[in-house]
Amino acid sequence: ALNSFKIKELKGKNAADLAKEIDKEYADAGDEYPKSVIIGSSEDDAELYSLPAVNWIAHMPEPILYVNKKGIPEETAQALKKRDGKANIYILGPKKAVSKTTEDALKEFGTVKRISGDT
Repeated sequence: ALNSFKIKELKGKNAADLAKEIDKEYADAGDEYPKSVIIGSSEDDAELYSLPAVNWIAHMPEPILYVNKKGIPEETAQALKKRDGKANIYILGPKKAVSKTTEDALKEFGTVKRISGDT
């Protein structure tokens, strides 16, 4: 049934790497990297805060990129650098999911807005 479709499998060595590859696909499809990105945590205890991104991504050409408790993974930094310091960055989750330190570090790549909630 899928013979008439072109299928491409994307792989990554971790969540941040896979997200970077998906981000590149957005850019290839739209001839440029989307200026807006969603930032979520790849940590098990915070991943549910990223769940609302499913609806957002389904309606907007904006990717999700990941951070973790250590900060900004290199793969995420590489993807954000493609926006030349002009990204619109939306963090999903409270400070317990994505730290204030990581939020401040993300400002190097553009404007940062946190969308938060207790749960």
